[in-house]
Amino acid sequence: MAANRHLVNLAVAAVALIVSYGFAEGALFVLAGYGSDAAKGSVFRYEELYVSNRPVGVFDRISGYRRPAGPTRIVRIVHDTVVFDRVFTPNNAGYISARPFQHAKPPGTARVLILGDSFTAAEFNRKNWPDTVDDALRGRTPHPTELYSFAIDGGGLGLWHNIFFEDVVPNYPFDALVIALFGDDLARGYSYLHYDGDKPYIGYFPTRAVSDEDFFTNFMPRMKPHTATVATDAEIDRMIAEIRPQWSKPDFKLRLPALVTAQIANLRRGTIPATAVALPPAAPEAPVDLPAIEARYGEQFALFRDIMNYCRDHNIPVVLASIPGRDGAQAAAESKGTTETPHQREVRVLAESFGALYMDGYAPFTKVPPEDIDGRYWLRFDRHWNQAGSDLFAAAMTDFLLKNPIKTRPDASP
Repeated sequence: MAANRHLVNLAVAAVALIVSYGFAEGALFVLAGYGSDAAKGSVFRYEELYVSNRPVGVFDRISGYRRPAGPTRIVRIVHDTVVFDRVFTPNNAGYISARPFQHAKPPGTARVLILGDSFTAAEFNRKNWPDTVDDALRGRTPHPTELYSFAIDGGGLGLWHNIFFEDVVPNYPFDALVIALFGDDLARGYSYLHYDGDKPYIGYFPTRAVSDEDFFTNFMPRMKPHTATVATDAEIDRMIAEIRPQWSKPDFKLRLPALVTAQIANLRRGTIPATAVALPPAAPEAPVDLPAIEARYGEQFALFRDIMNYCRDHNIPVVLASIPGRDGAQAAAESKGTTETPHQREVRVLAESFGALYMDGYAPFTKVPPEDIDGRYWLRFDRHWNQAGSDLFAAAMTDFLLKNPIKTRPDASP
């Protein structure tokens, strides 16, 4: 009797397994009719796609790469969802700013320079926060105030040091500096992006390329192909339209084994390389002081000191602003500002140690419901804030600069 029950149980389990497999194959068959490809490890037509209507950057010795002049369309699709579809246009100096840059500073004008990364350049949003603040300050400050943003996507301390000493200081008189610091910005060395025709390559290095010859001889061969692609506007429009195509009968074949195999390969292969060196995690309650921060970043911290010391020696006020990631904004919203993240604490201690002003970029998110961080303020399937998140930060930065007005210096020459 027990043996019969055992056979019955095995038979039931086998039937259940066969039926489950059949349902899985049936689901993949239906999805295949909409263009998904299990052999690529996805049930979506576009698991991950970044496409532009022309190459978006070529090597630049100072800023790592330079955006091409004129409008460029960029589109990101993840899990068949359009994350963004934007057209950005660099200004006359090649930076993402609505304001044309001019070397001479108008008399009586307070010029504020900004260093930042993709949260600040934000080509993926309609308007980045420096442009929003620039507009919001118009007519509300003791002196006319203009914001010059030298932020660059993928930028960090290495490239900021280049930009500051080789582009800003020789060419642009200024009265104050804002450094907008995201989590690992101080650990970032030199990020390079270069399109060879329509093929993009990307690389992250601890040392800089000092010339075009140095880059193409010693850096370019070590760079990795990027997954981005180039297509015409018509082709991009067709890609978006294909996200929800009409169903057509696909070939009959087994798809589940290919899907499982591809997913295992994806896990083994990993994803896009990190933008910075690996850092030891900061314990939430670990004491933070300048020696501890300097030890965390090692020799690279000297680049930060160079920038801060230059500003100190030239009586230029500096604002250090902490930029939250999604998790940081979520933590701020949940705690309502009663706790401080390790990143907030680090930026605050840096400001105190170097005599700079500290702007808490997490604070605006303490006033919103936690569920709105994902639902309202962040791009879906992306680590960056969306237009609403950028605008929330911009409003806080506007208030900060109104409460701490920048004075025009008698001698603002470089």
